[in-house]
Amino acid sequence: LKRVWLKLGPCPEILCREQQSHNFLLGAMSSNLQLLSLNPNRKLTFIRTSESTPPSRKLKLTNLSNSNVAFKVQTTAPRSYSVRPASGTLRSREVQEVQVFPLLEAANSQANSHRFLVQAIAVKSSERLSREQWREFPKESIQEYRLNVVLEKQQQIEMVHKPAGVGTTTDAVKSGMLVEQTGDLQERYDELVKYNLMLEKDMQKLQAELAGQQAAKDIASQSGYCSKLQLFRILVVAFLVACLRRVANKAEL
Repeated sequence: LKRVWLKLGPCPEILCREQQSHNFLLGAMSSNLQLLSLNPNRKLTFIRTSESTPPSRKLKLTNLSNSNVAFKVQTTAPRSYSVRPASGTLRSREVQEVQVFPLLEAANSQANSHRFLVQAIAVKSSERLSREQWREFPKESIQEYRLNVVLEKQQQIEMVHKPAGVGTTTDAVKSGMLVEQTGDLQERYDELVKYNLMLEKDMQKLQAELAGQQAAKDIASQSGYCSKLQLFRILVVAFLVACLRRVANKAEL
């Protein structure tokens, strides 16, 4: 029997069982240790705005283990969300950002009752797993992380600080009114300061150009005056020479 075993080798059924047992061992090892770190780790909050659909959210997955980890993202409302990528495999310490796009139905339906499920399992290969490969793993070997969906209306609270000795109060913003946050105001102030500095530089440059043009005009006017004076001197000298010639001619006669 041993010779026949050596010649023929193990049958495909035994190989399949060995592969399943290997996958089960990896899953059993992964069930004892946390494979992934999720950010956010408990809920996905979407802010309802004036747009038809809320803005997308990012789900950050981090592989905490020393092996490859396959992940899969599922939701109880697949028609209300688009998840990219919905599955994949992370190498050790690798980070993957999953983009969750709410669809029109997510804004119109009861989004607060929706749930997301992230499944993870340690694998040997770094390739993406197919649906058939996921079905081969026992359920007890797969780690699961659940997130709730929270749909909130766009509201901002204004913090009003009174002078010292009077106290501090916090007033809620009226419905439909939005108050700019301090960070936005600081950014706009910085932009105005930069714009003011740029205008001052432009003003100095224009003043320098005007001063140069005025100096050029002064030089041109002075050179014109000098040329006129030189011409007058030449005429006077020529007149004197002519007079001297006439006097000399009369003296000869």
